[in-house]
Amino acid sequence: MAVIRKTPSLRSPAVANLLSVDSGFSGVDFDISDCERQDLYTTSVILPTVPAITPTRLPASADLVLVISSIASSPPPAWLESLQRSLSWEDPGPLPVVEVLETAPATSYTGKICVFLGEMDKPLLRDIDAPGLDALKAMATSCKGLLCVTRGGAVECGSPDLALASGFLRSLRSKYLGRPYMTLDLNPKVPAWATDDVTAIVKIVTAGFSSPTRVSDTPDASRPVDFEYAVRDGTVVIPRLFKDTPRNKVVSPGETADLPRAVMMAPLHQADRPLRMHVGMPGLLDTMAFVDDSSVAAGTGSPLSPKLVEVEPRAYGVNFRDVIVAMGQLQERLTGMYNIGDHVFCLLRGPFGSRAQIEWTSVMHMPTGISFEEAASLPVIFCTAYMGLIDLGRLEPGRTVLIHAAAGGVGQAAIMVAKHLGAEIFATVGTPDKRQLVKDKYSIPDDHIFSSRDASFALGIVTATGGRGVDVVLNSLAGPLLQESFNVLAPFRHFVEISKRDLEINSHLEMRPFTCQVTFSAFYLLTLMQYNPHAVYRALAEIARHLEDKTIAPVYPVTAYPMGEVAKAFRLLQTGKHMGKVVLSAGPQEIVLTVRRAPTPRFSPDASYLLVGGVGGIGRSTAHWMVAHGAKNLILLSRSAGSSERTATFVHELREDDLPPVRGLIQAAMVLQDTVLEQMTLENLRAAIVPKVHGSWNLHKKFDRAGDLDFFVILSSAVGVAGNASQSNYAAAGSYEDALARWRVSQGLPGVSIDLGADQVLAVLASAITAPHEPQIVVGLNTGPGKHWESDGESQLGRDARFAALRAHDGRQKDNADTKLGGDSLASKLAASSSLEEAGEVVGMAIAEKLSDILMIPVGDIDMANKPAQYGIDSLVAVELRNMLLQKAAAEVSIFGIMQNASLAALAADVAAKSAHVAFDAHGKTMLRREYESSKLIWNVMNVCLPKPYAFGQYKMLSPPTYFYLSEFVDMDVTTPPDPAEFTKRLARLHKLSESPTGQFGFAVQTCDGQVAHTVDWQETWAIFYKNLLLGVCKRDLETNGPWPELERATKPVADTIVPRLLEPLQKNGKTLKPCIIHGDLWEGNMGINMETGDSILFDVGSYFAHNEMELGHWRCEFSSVFRSKAYTRNYLRNYPAAEPVDEFDDRNRLYSLKGAINYSAGHSGSPLRRT
Repeated sequence: MAVIRKTPSLRSPAVANLLSVDSGFSGVDFDISDCERQDLYTTSVILPTVPAITPTRLPASADLVLVISSIASSPPPAWLESLQRSLSWEDPGPLPVVEVLETAPATSYTGKICVFLGEMDKPLLRDIDAPGLDALKAMATSCKGLLCVTRGGAVECGSPDLALASGFLRSLRSKYLGRPYMTLDLNPKVPAWATDDVTAIVKIVTAGFSSPTRVSDTPDASRPVDFEYAVRDGTVVIPRLFKDTPRNKVVSPGETADLPRAVMMAPLHQADRPLRMHVGMPGLLDTMAFVDDSSVAAGTGSPLSPKLVEVEPRAYGVNFRDVIVAMGQLQERLTGMYNIGDHVFCLLRGPFGSRAQIEWTSVMHMPTGISFEEAASLPVIFCTAYMGLIDLGRLEPGRTVLIHAAAGGVGQAAIMVAKHLGAEIFATVGTPDKRQLVKDKYSIPDDHIFSSRDASFALGIVTATGGRGVDVVLNSLAGPLLQESFNVLAPFRHFVEISKRDLEINSHLEMRPFTCQVTFSAFYLLTLMQYNPHAVYRALAEIARHLEDKTIAPVYPVTAYPMGEVAKAFRLLQTGKHMGKVVLSAGPQEIVLTVRRAPTPRFSPDASYLLVGGVGGIGRSTAHWMVAHGAKNLILLSRSAGSSERTATFVHELREDDLPPVRGLIQAAMVLQDTVLEQMTLENLRAAIVPKVHGSWNLHKKFDRAGDLDFFVILSSAVGVAGNASQSNYAAAGSYEDALARWRVSQGLPGVSIDLGADQVLAVLASAITAPHEPQIVVGLNTGPGKHWESDGESQLGRDARFAALRAHDGRQKDNADTKLGGDSLASKLAASSSLEEAGEVVGMAIAEKLSDILMIPVGDIDMANKPAQYGIDSLVAVELRNMLLQKAAAEVSIFGIMQNASLAALAADVAAKSAHVAFDAHGKTMLRREYESSKLIWNVMNVCLPKPYAFGQYKMLSPPTYFYLSEFVDMDVTTPPDPAEFTKRLARLHKLSESPTGQFGFAVQTCDGQVAHTVDWQETWAIFYKNLLLGVCKRDLETNGPWPELERATKPVADTIVPRLLEPLQKNGKTLKPCIIHGDLWEGNMGINMETGDSILFDVGSYFAHNEMELGHWRCEFSSVFRSKAYTRNYLRNYPAAEPVDEFDDRNRLYSLKGAINYSAGHSGSPLRRT
């Protein structure tokens, strides 16, 4: 029964029916709502039924082999005979054969279904010897199906030693696709060899091996299958994995936008938790909340750098820059003579927070007699006014100055500085109220105040100054009004730009005023703080001195909002209606919206903590993390914990050394010995099993009393859950550790097994330590949509029903019949074809696969150059082939046309030409549109980089559909290499000025590099984006050029290991990475020199927002002969320094070059790059 809350998508009967059928039900049999009117109901109750499963064919008794062991469990003869007779479906008829594992030849298992009874009572795999392993391998690899029966190895896991079989068989299912390797765990509370055991085994054999598709080398694509069963209290139970939503939010907080449930009201100032403001979704002020500030250490006692001052803010001045950063329109990053308790005002380069560490040059003692709110209003506006007018504007007594937006904070501060200097002031304001404030408070004559809403002020200034103009302009206007302000500057005088808007969008400025030898200076306080901090300190000192002697004063009014109303303050600045200065109060009692804190343990300094396997990568990271969270006594033990004598001696020595008692344990020991089962030796098996199985058990035995430990955490592996074809030994050890943790919890002892499959180990580890009685956490399974859910793929997710609840379904379910073509339907592959030749190849593969199914011969044995008649294609086969082509390729071909065609390749070409799914214009449209959209975006950032784009569209009179891209004509030289200094300077500027509209990596439309389409879906993290991009070009190369063994072997380790290792640090530990617009295919063949201007110019762009260093990856490729010169890279890095860690720049550059090299191979069949 399903109870569905009202949502438009779920209430649809069609959708409800789809969901039910997809879950294995027959459909909706009963559907009732709490109200007859569908627009008013709130709850719907839906009852589907599971259709009865009638076995199509029971396995023949002669095909069954009962396997016992002479070493472990040997069943009583009477019980064994009872089982034989129960598994004999025919009476009279043959009984299943009984074989002894250690003596039976491999041929006795060939083509048979084996029921292995060797672990029904005692473990075999845990301490198996070499002959036993050889016998087990023979049975497992020769049979066509296997049921392993255990007792107590699942559910409560009362006998963890019997759980190794589960992981072992999960790996075999990955290697032998479609071959059912199954487990049945009997009830340990029932005496061994009971009649109930016979009943249970017969039931599972009947259910598991009856369907023909369950006992074959071809997996059933219709739905996932159950391979693991247990019997408890007379009921067969099956395992399922479910999403752990709270921990998912800890591991991947960026993947959830569930802000209301993730935040709470909490004090801004917390002794053990520094906070900083964070905008959950740039552009939405309602998503602002306070999060942990990792840049400020809380309670660690770490000494502060001599150059830094730590402050606890009491108020913040709000500037318009803060608003545009919150709106996602600007990216920013944060940069002793003082005693604890001093009151100071300062300049910050980071977000608002409860604590901040600032360079001493940005801090100044507060003048007496002013409040925290007034002090917070001072530093930005007065530094801007003071340094803008005096340092840059050279304002002197008797000179004239034009101050725009004079009623604002900077405007009023500038008026006070100018009056102190004795200058004549002209001002602009936006409203009558603001005019009145400037006139009344600062005694500015009415004929010296103009409107900032239009260009009329220019004529007023010229008239008031007798045509001369003003000596200094302090400008904050944008667009055409900036130019008008520039035009009223007197000869030899100074224009000071304090707004970033026109600078960021690279606006034009008319050059004519420079003939009068004027200067144009841009003032940006944050840049000055970074590169000339002592000048900032001097300005702060002057401001403090003038405040003390009352020469200047806080601006009016100072409008204060509590920190909890930060969004309201930002919105006031957005309106442009405020006067004076807006500040945020950050007093000791302030309550703010705070993201709930992830569970973080604090380790006792009076306890010892044992970390086994602590010298490995994960172990070292864990050790550092524990020390950072309070651990003072950390004991690292190597994987020699596999020896019980060494473990006992080690624990005894700890007690003798007077160390505090061990209160927590993390078992991270592991050894990888990857090998397929056929080649596995006893040494391979024991290398993986001993550290995890014997080692974990020995540690358990030393801490097996209630109260011994606060936590017992085992770092296991997701391989034990999902299996891996070459890691059956490691998977068996992992499933044992999962069982051990579950058994400890059942005994009232702490025990958590974390099945690792991804990063974020420490976040999950913290959760495990704070919840020490939740026995199993599985991390890193890819539950999103993709080919890993396909039944004939490498992953077990789509075949094993344990994972069914994890799959994220959407409304775009594919026809199951189409999944045979690698997960993509033939129709979609044809639609994506870029040429008729490519479409013919796609159809040819489909024909070969269909003939392979019909004729039962390998696909590789079908030569497309042969005639259909050579494969015995008669009228019956032709009918089946014709129906397939009509249904999947939407092409009408006659039976005669199939049988009499010159070759299978010619038939494929004929079908491709007739297919309704083939659109010859598709790729051309994509290529031209990406050129237009990419060029338009780059033109808007820097309009001198490339020919101006004018239009993209379709010719109305041509058939088939034909598209065009129209741009400016530029006469260019494409043979002369560009100057390294000039070219890289312009390129770096393009990267710096560009802003991603979403703040993410990706692009709004499909782009491509030559013939190869890019995977450019928006992603928050660069590592994920680049992984998807790289996998896409690798896939395209294999499709275009066929097998490339080196690439196929390298793809997975590069994507799963090297990409995260090199790229994830770019966005970790507080570091941010700016998405920059890049050319996407930048080499000497896609650029030239403008013959008119001499400037370098780009073309043939396939852009996306990426890490700027990605642009340089192409330069390392063999096809880029000019840019491979180190002069280009070195000059670029002078303009745009390498990201941290800098020492890994070259490794990143090599990684980025992979995409360019493989992309080139994919677009050039037979490319010599395949030999490099």
